[in-house]
Amino acid sequence: MPTILDWLGQPLPRALDGCSLVPWLRGDTPEPWRQGVMLEFDLRRIKGGTPLGLQPDEGGAACWRGAGAAYTHFAALPPLGYDLQTDPQELTNTGARPEAAAALLSHRIAHAERTLTGYEAGPGGLSHL
Repeated sequence: MPTILDWLGQPLPRALDGCSLVPWLRGDTPEPWRQGVMLEFDLRRIKGGTPLGLQPDEGGAACWRGAGAAYTHFAALPPLGYDLQTDPQELTNTGARPEAAAALLSHRIAHAERTLTGYEAGPGGLSHL
């Protein structure tokens, strides 16, 4: 969506995740450009049970993958983490280290629910900035 809006010359909403890729078309790198990718998924199935013996609410996971590290945090399974610089084939799990979750957690906090982006709470209630 950011690319299409930018291509059409329309303003980008403040609460928008992502950035326009139009600069790539001009030979430039968009700023700011991402340092990795985050994704969330859910292993639950409506029919047929949940894989791995998990309860329905235990099937969620969040992943961060950057140039140097990959980390996956599961709701009810041990985390997976890999140092992609020293272990590019992802053979040694470093997910149990507390610092392994730092990039995922930082990204998640920075990109949390943005429904109220552009608003300010004050004595008069909620107002748009």
